[in-house]
Amino acid sequence: MGGALTDPAPFSLTFTEAVTLGNSDRIALLGGKGAALVRMTEFGLPVPPGFILITAACRRALDRDWPTALDGEFAAGILWIEQQLDRRLGDPESPLLVSVRSGAPVSMPGMMDTVLNVGMTDAVAEALSARSGRGSFGAFVTLVSFTSKMPPPKPADAYIECMHHRRSEGASPRTHTNPHIALVNNQG
Repeated sequence: MGGALTDPAPFSLTFTEAVTLGNSDRIALLGGKGAALVRMTEFGLPVPPGFILITAACRRALDRDWPTALDGEFAAGILWIEQQLDRRLGDPESPLLVSVRSGAPVSMPGMMDTVLNVGMTDAVAEALSARSGRGSFGAFVTLVSFTSKMPPPKPADAYIECMHHRRSEGASPRTHTNPHIALVNNQG
């Protein structure tokens, strides 16, 4: 399809912005999960700040026709969340960890993933461990387990082997290891 599609404006909406949409438009435009988050926001439930990439943007990306406007909207959405929470992605002093949820207008159980703890880095994990007195290994494993399924996929054995290797080099299981980053870096 390529450039034949008319670009909607915008490709993303915050939960609060999406409240202005009619209920009948929400699921088609935002997917089921996105529409549910907007509905909870509308009801005044405690929903953390977030934004939704509309289904048209996702369809374009799947068709390998990434909308260039989406880059700026995505960056603006992350900046908006950072400002709302006074936290920053990758900042060990005030880290922001986000969840990335997939959704569609029609329920597809088991077909789409949620990626948790996006924003976890070596420095963030070390800082969280130091502050809490507990390891952040579990949070890191959660991120790695979800990202290992994403292209290019890595076999789980490679992660386990990398974690054991990092521990043998002195990485503490009470803090964390970063096998995903290590595997990506080793690929050149």
